[in-house]
Amino acid sequence: MAKIFSWAFIGIAAAFFIFFSSIITLITDWWWFSEVGFSGVFIKSLGAKAIIGLTTGLFAAVFLLTNFLIALHSKIPWMAVIPEALIGQPLSLSDRAVKKLGIVICFVIAFFTGLVAVGSWQDVLKFLAATPFGQADPLFGLDISFYVFSLPIYSLVLGLLKTLIVISLAGCGVVYALRGSLNLPALLGKFKLPIKLIKHSPTGQKARLHIGILLFFFLVSVAVSTYLSLYNLLITQSGPVFGATFTDANVMIPILKASVFAYGLAAFLALFYGVSGKISPLLGAISLTVLVSLVSGIIPGVFQKLVVAPNELVKETPFIKKNIESTRKAYGLDKIEEREIIADKPITASDIAANNLTIKNVRLWDRAPLLSTFSQIQEIRTYYEFANVDNDRYVIDGEIRQIMLSPRELASDSLPNKAWINERLTFTHGYGIAAGPVNQVTPEGLPVLFVKDLPPKAEVKELAVSRPEIYYGEILNDYVITKTKSKEFD
Repeated sequence: MAKIFSWAFIGIAAAFFIFFSSIITLITDWWWFSEVGFSGVFIKSLGAKAIIGLTTGLFAAVFLLTNFLIALHSKIPWMAVIPEALIGQPLSLSDRAVKKLGIVICFVIAFFTGLVAVGSWQDVLKFLAATPFGQADPLFGLDISFYVFSLPIYSLVLGLLKTLIVISLAGCGVVYALRGSLNLPALLGKFKLPIKLIKHSPTGQKARLHIGILLFFFLVSVAVSTYLSLYNLLITQSGPVFGATFTDANVMIPILKASVFAYGLAAFLALFYGVSGKISPLLGAISLTVLVSLVSGIIPGVFQKLVVAPNELVKETPFIKKNIESTRKAYGLDKIEEREIIADKPITASDIAANNLTIKNVRLWDRAPLLSTFSQIQEIRTYYEFANVDNDRYVIDGEIRQIMLSPRELASDSLPNKAWINERLTFTHGYGIAAGPVNQVTPEGLPVLFVKDLPPKAEVKELAVSRPEIYYGEILNDYVITKTKSKEFD
């Protein structure tokens, strides 16, 4: 019992150190979402990640363990000895050792499979809450929501399934080979690989059936993936624009449809091999798969070179028009209303006086040169940085004025002394802003500043800064610790 608790403690401690960074990120994210009043969003996203990861990981573990235990199951004890010629030292593998090792590997793979699925948690939620766009694609007639919400999830599920099946095939193949169930000693002997099997298992038929079933499911998943590739033609770029091209519509689609049936036939040939034990169906499945891959890779390229390329503009024009039309609809540009404005009256002094507020807010400064100017005259310290210039409007002297401003943020990478105390306790925040009107210039050609310098000085009372500390900004910095006995630098 003490040994069990010791191993449990070691496992918990190891997990803590491995996931320490993730735990810290989780805690700080919770604090941030709670601070801005979106703790419900954080809980929902965290719950979605947990459910998706656990469900996928559990399925992967059950799938892998089921196949592994089926391959390992035998009423007759066995042992394989791998000699020094292969791995540098003799190694004996007992049934119990292989079982323990295989179970650990299955759980590790299942864990990482769950992590992969967690990365698509937003896609899963969008899939579950999908709503139609009310607009069909021009090639297959499917609602656009299928490509936005459904297709990514179908592709993710199929990708994970194919990966698990391939891993199961490889793992079961190794187990059956070590047991002698695949009759590999003769084949290995031809290559002079001295693997000695102490006792062969008399379950060759079961091994063959198992491998045949796995091959069947793998080829079925390939067939379904090929079918989904039809729809991927509309969201990938293989020609001058995104979407299907002349070659895709006239050659690639028929080839993909034929490939679906070919992979389906290959799947049943592989299953027939597992049931009958005849090698010819397996060779037929392999040959058919290779042939389909070659045809789908060669024929479209030849067609593009010989038929499309000599007259590409004429061939691709209908598809380019569809691309432009769909793009206009996607951005709402098809709803633009054109109106002709005729300025047939000259501007008078009274017109200017009546629109004086608008003229006062006409922006003259461009963001890029203004950001460079702010950096030269207002960063003041090497470890402060202006990341961006923004526009805002404030009431100044009773009038709405457009202001261009930029926060003076802390750039921790530029600290002269990067000691832990400096980075975490002392230099914890940026300080103040640089702000000025959008249309005023000094005699020297510099921007007029309403707020400037350190500590911040406001030339207009409406822009007085009472709390100049900036802890959150656009520059990505590491964590800091505040409200300690160490004095923070302002």
